[in-house]
Formats: sequence, C-alpha cells, structure tokens
Amino acid sequence: MTWIVDGRRDDTPPGGALIIELWKNRKSEDYSVRLYYTAQTLEQMRSTATLSPTNPPQRAPIFLPGCSKEDFSCTWPEFSNAIRQAIDPRYVSLRSKSRLSHFDHLTQLSLIKVSLQDKPLAKF
Repeated sequence: MTWIVDGRRDDTPPGGALIIELWKNRKSEDYSVRLYYTAQTLEQMRSTATLSPTNPPQRAPIFLPGCSKEDFSCTWPEFSNAIRQAIDPRYVSLRSKSRLSHFDHLTQLSLIKVSLQDKPLAKF
C-alpha cells in the first residue's frame, strides 16, 4: 500500500490513521470497501491548528492491488480475499486465528442487520 499526503510519500506522522469504510449499495445489496489514509499536514502540525470539518486533515485514497477499481473501491469478497492473501498464517497465533473467525462471523451478522444507502456502514 502507498499514499501521498501533503506531498510526502508513505510518511506516517503522529495522529495519522488508516480508515477502512464499509459501504452497502441499497439497490444491488452488494458491499464494498474503501481504504484511505488521513494525516494532518506539516503546516497544521506547525501551527497547532485545530482540526475540524472546515480544516480537516488531508485524506488520500489507497489503491489495494488485486482488488481496487478505478474509484478505489473493492467488493467485499475481493477485499477479504486480498487481505487473507497478504497475511502469512505462520505469523498469526491460534488465538488470533480464532478471533479472526469470530470477527468474520460477527461481520456477516452485522452486514445482514445494517442497511444504509450509499453511506459508509462502519469505520474501524
């Protein structure tokens, strides 16, 4: 993954965050995921500017190879597959694996219950 915020490539300043948005299309009932990186600019940090809707941190969409389309979205199955392919199971403990299975189960239940038209369902 790569991003450019405030002219800085792949820089992770204090307070930077990876945002994962889950969207549902009400018409097709399909889910999609969009990734963003957000961080305050150097000027915002230097001036200790208060971040707000009128003075937000910069936000850069992230293209996930093998998944993202032109609008940077991934379908839920493609996103799930890309993430699973990127994780080497040798470095995931059995405890973490059971949590991932539990997360998958909860995610499926949550996806069934939540329905918003063209709005992010969750940021985590």
